[in-house]
Amino acid sequence: MFRNAAQDDSQIQKLEGLVDRLKYSLKHALLRAKAEIKTDSNHEVPRKTSDILCSRAIAIIQEGVKYSAAMQIISSVYGGKVVLKQVNNAIQLEVTDDVYHDSSYSVLEGIGHIEPGVITYSVILHAWMKATGDLPFVVRQITETVTLKNRVLRYDYLPHLAHQLALDLCQQPFLIPDGWVFEWGGREETTLLLNALAIRCMYHLTAVEFGARRYKLRGGGDESLVLVLSREQLISDLIEMSSIDEYAVASFVDRLTFGNQVVVPDPALQPFIKLAGGKFALPCIHIITSHLERNLLTLQARQEPTQFDAQSGLFEEKMVQDLLAKINTKWPLYRANFHVALGGVTEELDLVLVDPQSKTLFIGELRWMLPPGDPREVANRKKVCGEKVVQLRRKYNAVKKNRTDLLQNVFAIQSDDSWEVCGAVIIEGFAGARSADDGIPVLVKYIAEVGLEGSDSLRQFAAWSKSLEWLPQEDVHFDRGHGQIQTSAETIEYSTMGIIATPDEYRQFLAGTLKGFAAQLEPPE
Repeated sequence: MFRNAAQDDSQIQKLEGLVDRLKYSLKHALLRAKAEIKTDSNHEVPRKTSDILCSRAIAIIQEGVKYSAAMQIISSVYGGKVVLKQVNNAIQLEVTDDVYHDSSYSVLEGIGHIEPGVITYSVILHAWMKATGDLPFVVRQITETVTLKNRVLRYDYLPHLAHQLALDLCQQPFLIPDGWVFEWGGREETTLLLNALAIRCMYHLTAVEFGARRYKLRGGGDESLVLVLSREQLISDLIEMSSIDEYAVASFVDRLTFGNQVVVPDPALQPFIKLAGGKFALPCIHIITSHLERNLLTLQARQEPTQFDAQSGLFEEKMVQDLLAKINTKWPLYRANFHVALGGVTEELDLVLVDPQSKTLFIGELRWMLPPGDPREVANRKKVCGEKVVQLRRKYNAVKKNRTDLLQNVFAIQSDDSWEVCGAVIIEGFAGARSADDGIPVLVKYIAEVGLEGSDSLRQFAAWSKSLEWLPQEDVHFDRGHGQIQTSAETIEYSTMGIIATPDEYRQFLAGTLKGFAAQLEPPE
């Protein structure tokens, strides 16, 4: 995949989506194999390419992609948002809830989760593979250490080269907040361990890719792509790059070992696969293209739900801090996370902004969500978005009815009937779902930040946010296609979407959409 993308720039945009589909396929393939084998014994990774085994592997992975698509369809059908209809000789999907299945929000999940300017490990690897001139010096040094025997590429993992390689990699964005605790440590230890793991995988992929080029190896060293090493060696390599004690590193390795302490294992969450003889297989491309911090949190939520829930408040605290850091200069009249009496009821308000010039009061309902990993989790996140809209509508009605008292008691502002109340649900970690309430939109935090920073008044922000004109546009940011699943009995046809814009291009569009609402500065007479 990376080699194809290095030769054809048109494939770059599709690379991430393809990798994700293959990860889901791999999960289902491993579960299928685990269910059908007659033994729990571990096996060696074949070190010689077998045409028969390759054909079987390709077949089950391809079927796994179809199975993943079918699972998404079934999830929507069970949720009552889609029905299946027989049309001629095929089964087609008919969406029964256009609000729930708003395509633009689905695109946000793919286009917005990587911040502009972030250089991921996969982007770096792709750039090296595409390079026609001089490669980084450390890449050439690693390549020179690679030897070839029986088509298997071999090398020694040299710490001084690993440290040099680390200087050519970029720190990935943080998701886990300060104060969060895992069995092996907190925020700092987790960053060091994940960085050490990424460096180890990038070192291996560098050795295999450029070692194969050095020896003009047909197939590009496919026999060597999987990193095979002992548990002890993996722990030692991670200690070398993290300087963390052996007990903590061993705990980290055991948590990420496929099948440990879970009922239904997932290679995205536990990518270390046990082999015979106490060895592990590490799928390095799988690892460097994964959202590693999210996966650790998801794994902890499944293994230790009580501990995860006890710490989850840290996310929303950080979310509020980050949001206020962006907007408090523009909107200095604010209160966050406070209780207020509204008539005979006391409500907790996450965020209130006041704009005396346009006589507008904004209330925000904030929610951080663990990024979803499968269709079931997506459905759960959408449900939470709907619940948050209902909560905010209740608070909105109470604030509107008692806005005079709220403005006087909390902000010492005397108001009249020309004041307007507006609101939005602001979420982080998930792209959101279209609100069933036209007056209360659902906004991802970075979109809300763009709107609040770029608006000249809160009344302008309210009109802009409710318009939904900031959502990704068809044929500008995404296009549609058609997919098909062929079973032994029938053909299932469904629609697909492809992203055709970069995160940078979307955010430029986002800022531009505010211009059409620039007149919303003064309250109506």
